[in-house]
Amino acid sequence: MHELSIAQALVDQVQKIAKESNSGKVIRITLRIGKLAGVDPEALSFAFPIAAEGTCLHSTLIEVISVEPELRCRACGKSVETEFVLACVHCGSKDLDLKQGRELMIESVEMEDLS
Repeated sequence: MHELSIAQALVDQVQKIAKESNSGKVIRITLRIGKLAGVDPEALSFAFPIAAEGTCLHSTLIEVISVEPELRCRACGKSVETEFVLACVHCGSKDLDLKQGRELMIESVEMEDLS
């Protein structure tokens, strides 16, 4: 389960953000996870408390925004929003470019203000 190592990396990154912001407890982390990223959001949500134990993130809520795949046809320029496509549904071209759907990124971090 590589989600545990992803959760640990997330904890490390958010701890740095909290330290740089001189913040207290981290309340919520919102993630954008593409459906083609190879990450199981449920497994990541399960692994996160294990990775966050003993840190300022121990009670942090994880919110996941699921990102649907979007391909753009290089031939006709139109978008195709599906994860199982071999050719453009508009023109039939197989020259497709993946525009979104593989991301794994922090969208936002909500922290308790210490001031």
